[in-house]
Amino acid sequence: MVISHPKALAQCDKFFVQHFWLKAEVFEDTAAAAEKVAKSESSMG
Repeated sequence: MVISHPKALAQCDKFFVQHFWLKAEVFEDTAAAAEKVAKSESSMG
C-alpha cells in the first residue's frame, strides 16, 4: 500500500500501472498519513 497526497499519487500513475499489485490510499494530510503508518507499524509488534 502507498499512502500519499492525491497530487503525488497522480504523478506516479505510470508506476502504479506497472506495479498493479500496489494499492494507493489517498490522504489529504501528509502528517496524518505518516501517523497512520507509524501506528500500524507499532501495532505489528
